Amino acid sequence: MESELKSINDRQMKTLGEDLDNKLSGLEQVLKGIKASLIQSQNHLIKTKTNQANAIQKIQAIDKNNQELQSKIEMIKKAPLKNTKKETPKKQATTKKIKSKPDESDRPSLWS
Repeated sequence: MESELKSINDRQMKTLGEDLDNKLSGLEQVLKGIKASLIQSQNHLIKTKTNQANAIQKIQAIDKNNQELQSKIEMIKKAPLKNTKKETPKKQATTKKIKSKPDESDRPSLWS
């Protein structure tokens, strides 16, 4: 009887050990999945931060260009106006000889 109890106990221990092994294996798979997800999230954050840094640099470059353009506009506004057109002498009016109207008495009248 004692050997039967020991045999039953050994089988139960073996079954419990197998169950624990299976559960540990399942937990290892879950942990691997979590680790992969965390790595993917970390990579996404790195990419996002890189994109954000690039966007900030572009915005700063645009701001610098805007400031330069604004200062040039202010200089242009403050500068005295120069006449860039060359004055062309105005032509004197020429007189045309106006032809006298033909004598209308020679024409037949439309109203008669």
